[in-house]
Amino acid sequence: MPNPKLTCRLTLLVFLHLTPHTPIPELQEDEVASAHWVPLGHLEDPTAEYGSVAVDISQRLAPKSKLAQSILRLLVGNMYFRCILLPNEPVSVDRELLPQWEETAHVADPLKLWGLTLGSE
Repeated sequence: MPNPKLTCRLTLLVFLHLTPHTPIPELQEDEVASAHWVPLGHLEDPTAEYGSVAVDISQRLAPKSKLAQSILRLLVGNMYFRCILLPNEPVSVDRELLPQWEETAHVADPLKLWGLTLGSE
């Protein structure tokens, strides 16, 4: 069974930063595995890299029926959404995950910011 803390959910929050020092957020470790600062300019950079996110819609359409999920997976498969790839350089990491993060930091996959509005350029 996958560790739910390792499932990546990216939530975009925008802050106006007025101080010369970047604050390090204190994490609510039951809810947040890591925090990242990404300049807004990175989101409109013409050289930004893009990728895709696969979403298994069977779990969304039939969350309680394994049989229905299996049939949907065979018939429909995954949906793919465009995403922008962001640097995966956290400013704060859950203490419980810190040893694992330090071991894999050099091979960390980029963060994927996606949503239906990303494709409406």
